[in-house]
Amino acid sequence: MELLTVGQIVNTFGTSGELKIVSHSDFSSKRYKIGNRLLLKDEATGHEMETTVVSYRRHRGLDLVKFEGIDTSNAIKYFGYYVMAPKEDIKLPKDTYFHSDLVGCRIYDDKGRPQGIVEAVVDYGAHPILKVVKDEVTKYQIPFVPFFIIKVDIGEKTITVNFIDGML
Repeated sequence: MELLTVGQIVNTFGTSGELKIVSHSDFSSKRYKIGNRLLLKDEATGHEMETTVVSYRRHRGLDLVKFEGIDTSNAIKYFGYYVMAPKEDIKLPKDTYFHSDLVGCRIYDDKGRPQGIVEAVVDYGAHPILKVVKDEVTKYQIPFVPFFIIKVDIGEKTITVNFIDGML
């Protein structure tokens, strides 16, 4: 089972055991739906805890989540833990992709010529950016927006791109 990181616990909130979470997902209300089973994991120690969402709300740009089995007295020990969900439990809207699925995709121009491989996907806020390696010397970035992205085929691990003059 492949797990995806959907957030990281950064603090507690209030006296009911709610945890402040910095979300790594664009669909927080779906990820933290009451009753969803999630895994809390400390990367440093390897400690894991499977739990269920009891409540969810947004507050000042953060997700506030109450998990089963966590109350005010023990919430502090979860600082820094990652919140993870099974990949198969996460349904994405059409034409939306997991960043991890885009990494390793071969990039082709609109004439079918190879232009490199996606080495990373970063999100600076406005939209994701594909970091592409063409060879040992050439690296470049492609905004992951409809103007540039013609076709994505996750099964074939290919992305067809509309390159504009000066982009390469």
